[in-house]
Amino acid sequence: MDSINLSDYYKLLGNTILLKRSLLYNIKKQNEPFPSEVQIQTTNSCNASCQMCPRVNHQNKNHEIMSDALFKKIVEELKNENLGHVFLEFMCQNEPLTDKDLFKKIRYIKEIGRTGIITMVVTNGSLFTEEKIHELEQSGLDILNFSVDALTEETYKKIRNGLDFNIVLRNIDNVIQSNFNKSLLVSFVKQKSNIHEYKEFKKYWLKKGLPTLSFTICNRSGDITDFEKFSLPDPTSYIWYRWKSNLFKKMSKCCISLLAEFNILWNGDVILCSNDFGKKMILGNIKDSSIKDIWNGPQYQAIRNLHCKGEYQKISVCRECSLRARGYV
Repeated sequence: MDSINLSDYYKLLGNTILLKRSLLYNIKKQNEPFPSEVQIQTTNSCNASCQMCPRVNHQNKNHEIMSDALFKKIVEELKNENLGHVFLEFMCQNEPLTDKDLFKKIRYIKEIGRTGIITMVVTNGSLFTEEKIHELEQSGLDILNFSVDALTEETYKKIRNGLDFNIVLRNIDNVIQSNFNKSLLVSFVKQKSNIHEYKEFKKYWLKKGLPTLSFTICNRSGDITDFEKFSLPDPTSYIWYRWKSNLFKKMSKCCISLLAEFNILWNGDVILCSNDFGKKMILGNIKDSSIKDIWNGPQYQAIRNLHCKGEYQKISVCRECSLRARGYV
């Protein structure tokens, strides 16, 4: 498969944008007028029950789909904004491929001719069929990210309940061998049960031509009640880590998610953080407003100001966040 490898571009551009936004906010105390990443939940469903995900305690039992009118309203605003690039990421507390029209929606974005919208799908990979791969090939999707998190079937079963490891591997291989000629990558959420496989995981997928994105497990804004069972040792116990963390906090006093990321649920509700599975803080609804108005609204800005002053405890979503407590943000 020929690849233009947008994944490296995604990481480089994304990190550059985050650094720039963090430094500017630290100086001006004023956020950029539009998010650089919009995470969208076109369906609220998922076909898995992963140990690092609190969906089982918070999921809506109904299979809900974002209306076409709402989806097109969101895309129209992205199209009309005078942006260099914006990442539209099909992922938000769900499995995107449970939306049967996912790739038709992405094709619609590409057909409107707005080249600055970079589309990305994050999927567990279990629902790909020959038909879905054909839809993928025709969609114009820029980046496809498979969440795998394990090198062996034994470890996979511990982490991703309800999915078949061998089916997922087969589906990824089928996509690699298909005519999809954009960027492919795999992701790995580091946690106690899989960390021993991480180095070999990267080697395995690199041989197949796929880069790896890695993340450290978090407690999902306190919504994972038995978090310590899965979490890695607290990195703040290491002097070198504490030094790096303190330096980063001086450069960026506000959580980078609040400066870049905008999260829209299937019904138009906007949640403060993609880790807020309990929907503790809803900042507005896209049906009644716009991305830009909510992003620049007084409630959003008040939360950023509290972050800047270190007053996380006043924000319900941030109060229990392990990323903040362990020095990641």
